[in-house]
Amino acid sequence: MASQYGTYVAFSWDIMEPIMACVSLTDAIASWYFWMWAGKPWDIDSLRSHYYEKELNKNLRKHKVNKKEYEMILETKKQILDKLMRE
Repeated sequence: MASQYGTYVAFSWDIMEPIMACVSLTDAIASWYFWMWAGKPWDIDSLRSHYYEKELNKNLRKHKVNKKEYEMILETKKQILDKLMRE
């Protein structure tokens, strides 16, 4: 919306074209750095999962919970719910 406003209302395409090229280049650079740093693709789902895992690990350490035990509990919960749904 901001680019459309800048292109058709406030400025002209001659001014907005280099600005949008810089925005695209900045996005490409940010995505490359995220991919190199996190090892995940540059999309909303990867960003969400990366920061969710980061916060989860921080909370697990804070409350002194073993991550493997936590994952085993989640798996057990899933199995119990699956059995209940089948009955």
